[in-house]
This record gives sequence, C-alpha cells and structure tokens, in this order.
Amino acid sequence: MFVDPVDRLLASGLDPSFNLGLIANQVSFSFVSNRYLFQELPNIKRIFLPEHGLFGELQDQIPVTSINDYQSFADVEWVSLYGESEDSLKVDESKLSDLDVLIIDLQDIGARYYTFLTSILYTMQSATKLQKPPVFLILDRPNPAGRSVEGTPLQSRFSSFVGVAGVLHRHGLTAAELLLYYKDQIGATNLKFCIVPFEDEFEIIDEANLIDEGESELSILQPTWVINPSPNISSPITPLVYAGQCLLEGTNLSEGRGTTRPFEIFGAPYINSKLQKQLTNELSQSDLSLRPLRFMPTFHKWANQVCNGWQLIPVGERFHSLLFSLDLIRQVQKLCSEFKYRTEAYEYRSNQLAIELLAGDQRLIDYMNGMVDRNSLLLEMKRSEAAWIQTVQPYLIYDMPLTSASTALIGV
Repeated sequence: MFVDPVDRLLASGLDPSFNLGLIANQVSFSFVSNRYLFQELPNIKRIFLPEHGLFGELQDQIPVTSINDYQSFADVEWVSLYGESEDSLKVDESKLSDLDVLIIDLQDIGARYYTFLTSILYTMQSATKLQKPPVFLILDRPNPAGRSVEGTPLQSRFSSFVGVAGVLHRHGLTAAELLLYYKDQIGATNLKFCIVPFEDEFEIIDEANLIDEGESELSILQPTWVINPSPNISSPITPLVYAGQCLLEGTNLSEGRGTTRPFEIFGAPYINSKLQKQLTNELSQSDLSLRPLRFMPTFHKWANQVCNGWQLIPVGERFHSLLFSLDLIRQVQKLCSEFKYRTEAYEYRSNQLAIELLAGDQRLIDYMNGMVDRNSLLLEMKRSEAAWIQTVQPYLIYDMPLTSASTALIGV
C-alpha cells in the first residue's frame, strides 16, 4: 500500500536535539495534520529552496531571489538553490556543516531534465567536503512516469543543470533510487542516507540509525500525486510525455507553457491547417492519439498568438515519448522553413544550444536533423536502455522491475 512519506516520518519521530535542514516545496504536506512539514518540525535551522520556490509559484528559469518573503512562514534561515548565476546552484558547505540531518522531500517525475534531483546531487557534492556531513533523510515518492526507461546516456560534454552525465532521458527510478546511484557515482562514501519508502511493506532504510519506525495514522498516497510538483506539470499524463516533449524547449515550437496542459499541448502559428493535417497522419501511431487543435498561450512562446497544434495523448503501453518528440522535430524541421532551434541562453548556458543540452547525445541531434535513420536510432536506444537497467539494478528499492521502451517497440 502506498503511504505518505511525510506522515510516515512524523509517526516515527526525530530526536528533538537534532539541527535540521530541509530541501522541500509544496508537496511536503501532511494530509493527517493539514500542515506542511516545515510547520511540523520545530527544530529546523535552515530551509533550502529548489527551482520554482517553496510553493511552486515561480515559472521556469525565474531565479528564487526574494527569500525574505518566506520569513513569515517560518523564522529560519532560507537559502536559494536557484539564483541568478550557475554558481548559485551549489550550496556552500558552510550551510551544511552545522546540520545533523538534511531532510529531502521533492516529487521527481522520472526525467533527467527535471532539476530537483540535480539540486540534491550538487548538495551531496558539497556535503562530501565536510568531515562530518549531515545525514540525508530522503522521503521517497512514486515515480509518476513509471518503470519504463527511454533514451540514451547524456554525453559529458552536454552535462548541465538539466542533464547529469550518464543518465537516460527517462530513468525509471524513484528519487531515492536515483540518489543512491548518484552517491556511488560521486564516491560519497562519507555520506549516510536514511530513506523513508512510500510503500508500507518496505522498512525504513537507515544507514545512520536515525529514527525508529512508529505506529500512527498514515494517509494513503496515490501512485502519482495530488499536489502538482511544479507549475507546468499539471496532470498525471504529463510525466508520461515529458521525457520527449521537453525537447521542444530547445525549439520555437510552443511546448504548451501558458496553457492548462503544458507538454501535452504543443504547436506554433506557422503550422497551417494543411501542414497540421499532414503531420497528424505522419506522426500518428497505435500507441498514441493526436488531437488536432488551436490554442493561444497566455505567456511564454507565442504569447497571445493563435497556434495550430495538437494534444498528445498516450493510449498504449508501448508509447515512447522520446522517439515521438524526436520524430516530431525531425518532420517539422523538414516541412517548415519557419522552424528554428532556440539560440537564447538556457539554464545559465549561452555557449551551447538548448537542444544540445536537452538531447545530450550527438546521434539524437543528428537524427532530428535528418542525418540518422530511425531503425539504427531505435537499436541504439534499445542497447542503451538495457545497459542502464543493468547498471542501476543494485539501487532498486521496490519490487517493480524496469522495462525498456525501445524493446517493447521492436521486440527482443
């Protein structure tokens, strides 16, 4: 049974003498007490804010700078993990040195572009510099994108805040599982984890003998979520398409920001009705439905302009989000002279195109540009997915096997 990790932690209790730090946002809420975790723990010394802010109120690439605004919610020190420069992404180790425990409660959505777990990785790297780092107490949550794996490993030259080298586009892991993988990758032998699973039949994994499992009322957790994890992840369908559709951020196609269904709705004003019909036929597959539509974003790309486009709806178990979006960009680029890749700075980087940072693999970029055939790309993804599944096997916590999306498409 899925249980809320916040309530499970509160039922277990923490030593009141501990100095606590917290990296969390709006999802860290108790449905038993109807209070946020930071309101339930009186001995919090410092709260670290990821991208989008404490309540997910800030849009993408908006720095979290007005930290004094949060003082009315809790009289603690507030630290931004997403400021105005790339240096702001990494917390100074002095902000960790006086903490006994660092609690982490963030909802990941299963794609390497999603920045929350990169923030935790950077924090882990800072903590390893300390002689006595805090224990990382991780409240684990289900991966709403499921256990399907998609894509290829990010090449190190494309490594950035939206992509850690070696990780696939859709990784299939829960937050705690991916952080266990990161822990080994950075050689963080001096870091201790305490992991609170989201399934009640799994015991707390406690390397530091930090807490005792308590008996108390626990609220039932749905396999997805009930609080949106960030402003543009608006439905349980979004994580299923995000691993591919996030690539549109690197183009002048609208990825649907400024609509009620970002990443599910997409298009552009330069796609006319004739081209819309042609692309509907060319991109339609048995494992997805493309609903042609018109929409007008209220902000972001093409704000207040009518766009022709689609709503992407996965309908089959073999849906491969990344492959669909690669096909989409390839076809639109071939048929529309107005199509362009984004050239503005993206996630603090101006020396590389956004599409390079997001695709993370030169072969995928070449495929979008019509230089690689589809079958060879699928075979490469199949090999990469199988290798990733083998690599992360030691870090799996739950009895839920990973599967290769490409293998499902082309067979064993």
